[in-house]
Amino acid sequence: RKSPVQPCPSAQLARITPRPQAPSPRPQLDSIFRSAGAEFQVPPALLASVGWVETRWQMVRGAEEFPGRPAAFGVMGLRGMALARGAALAGVTLDAARHDPVANIRAAAALLAAYAAEAGGDWNVATARYSGVDAPVGRGAYLAAVADTQSAPQPAPAPTTAAAASPPPDTTGG
Repeated sequence: RKSPVQPCPSAQLARITPRPQAPSPRPQLDSIFRSAGAEFQVPPALLASVGWVETRWQMVRGAEEFPGRPAAFGVMGLRGMALARGAALAGVTLDAARHDPVANIRAAAALLAAYAAEAGGDWNVATARYSGVDAPVGRGAYLAAVADTQSAPQPAPAPTTAAAASPPPDTTGG
């Protein structure tokens, strides 16, 4: 039959993935994730995945996103007391943790390391706590998004420093 009607465009939507996969981090961010991971013994892939889920690796500047929640800052979306604690643990100023990507990623790495230590080395518990999400379903969705991002195929990045050449082992069990 010859019909002037074309196939429904929504049929093509089935090819769109339900959750966007993270691309490889830009080289400058990749080296920061690797360096901060080595410094605080946090898997760099976990840092990159959390940053992707939080901000899609954008430097956010503190606009209120959710009513009743403190504004998020930096590549890692740090907010409120987590921002203050991460900055203190990383030995950076609160202002630097808000506005400097290196300080922000280091603060997040220090905070994740502290959360993991408090959880007996459980990176899932640490990541769920980092999310700041209270609802169990929301925490589960956050963890799933981080896990999906980590499992996305990534090309092997070239080491950029001596510290980055030997990242800590992945202790997430995944």
